[in-house]
Amino acid sequence: MRAVNKRGAIIRADVAVVERLVERGMKSPNSEAFVHDGLLMCADLAEAVHAGVNPGPVLQEQTAGFMAFARQNFSEPVLGRNLREAGLSVDQAVAEIGAGTLDPFENVDYPFKEAPYDDADAEKLATTSPDLGEDFVVIPHDEAQRIAHEIADKAAAMFEELAPPPDEVLSILQIGLLGVLNVQGRDPDDVQPDALLVGQTIARMGFNVRMLEFEGYNSAREADLDFLHVFQEWAEDPEFGGPGMDLTITEAAAQIASAETLDADPDDSAAFLWRVPGLGGAIRTLAAQRCVLAATIIDESGDRRSWEHVNSEDLLRTWIFGFAVRYMVELLNDGERMH
Repeated sequence: MRAVNKRGAIIRADVAVVERLVERGMKSPNSEAFVHDGLLMCADLAEAVHAGVNPGPVLQEQTAGFMAFARQNFSEPVLGRNLREAGLSVDQAVAEIGAGTLDPFENVDYPFKEAPYDDADAEKLATTSPDLGEDFVVIPHDEAQRIAHEIADKAAAMFEELAPPPDEVLSILQIGLLGVLNVQGRDPDDVQPDALLVGQTIARMGFNVRMLEFEGYNSAREADLDFLHVFQEWAEDPEFGGPGMDLTITEAAAQIASAETLDADPDDSAAFLWRVPGLGGAIRTLAAQRCVLAATIIDESGDRRSWEHVNSEDLLRTWIFGFAVRYMVELLNDGERMH
């Protein structure tokens, strides 16, 4: 059911962007129909998850089409582009949207159902409204950001509250940035010492976020049998990483982090942050960005550290490296030993 969860989560987040504008006074038949249909699809998906049944090919096709249409026509980047083309400043756009005189989605050719809720729709929304329960995590962007920031801040605070992980794991996390760069064919010798230290901090933050997620959410403790099978193959391959499980984990985490598409589609089965059971890729990406910001900011002025051979994408991948290390430790049933 994780794939169904992911679809519901991304649809609810897409709808929330437009829903907020409608709530602020935007008059837009296309947007109202988009919100209407998105909420109903979330309810249909939630109903299937709660019943433990496959939503079926028709709903799968409808939701896939809806997600693609949303990205192309109702996403925040599209909204920004429409406002720029209209020649409006942010303040002007907010005022006109609130007054009901601007519809930034007026020219969208909306192909889905355009009708008010009927009694059956209203009953379905009332009885299967998605929430933050363990089975179905669908949340608007603002709430996703709150959760991501909260778990990222806790991960940072853990440096002072808890002892570091065991030496064999700490040694892996300390070379996360170098491992990522090495997989990409870049020279680790170019990394400045302070960049290496920041990379070590960020890798531990990724590790800590996954630890908090595993401890705080039952859904994070589900087994991803497909990935477990791949991990077992790596562990049994003497040419992968090198002798010893620590080298296997190091190589696997570096490969995963380097291959990750940072703006992956939630239906992309290869997207690691989306496939790992738990909070999902959207929240994890926000948490990673928060951690990188916290580790690179210099002072209250907002200035950030920068280096010639290390960029913010490298640091995000280093966070994923630490997250992946913790996940593979879980697969080895060593989760309790890592506190």
